[in-house]
Amino acid sequence: MPRLIVSPIVISVLFVTPTHAASIALGQATADRVTAIIGQDAADVNASANIWLGAVYATTLYLNDGASWVPYTGGPFPIARSVTLSASQSVTVVDHIDISGLTGLQLYVGYDVDEQDMFTSPGKLAKIYTVDSCVGAASKWAL
Repeated sequence: MPRLIVSPIVISVLFVTPTHAASIALGQATADRVTAIIGQDAADVNASANIWLGAVYATTLYLNDGASWVPYTGGPFPIARSVTLSASQSVTVVDHIDISGLTGLQLYVGYDVDEQDMFTSPGKLAKIYTVDSCVGAASKWAL
């Protein structure tokens, strides 16, 4: 929506385009399924991007390589999937794996064109879920 900004020295009309900042949030969580919702920057809609999925359990980082969860041993992070971004993207992080007994498990989701951009762009990497000690109850935290 255009805004009229009046200054005592200069009167000018500035058109401020609403922007949608990048965000990643928990979609849903059950004992064997966790999803995330990625909200893109307006400039990223319809762009190609990579999605990374990570989990930390008992001091080990696991990354999803598109087929399975593997311990990270160094080098570039494996890409879980490549997508064309929509305004709001649902991503399945865990499906048909009972994580309710993995107290302390932390799940992360990240997206962008490349790994470096994911780490340096606000809102494009987030911890979305932590398995709680109360029989796998969810805790939602910001990164």
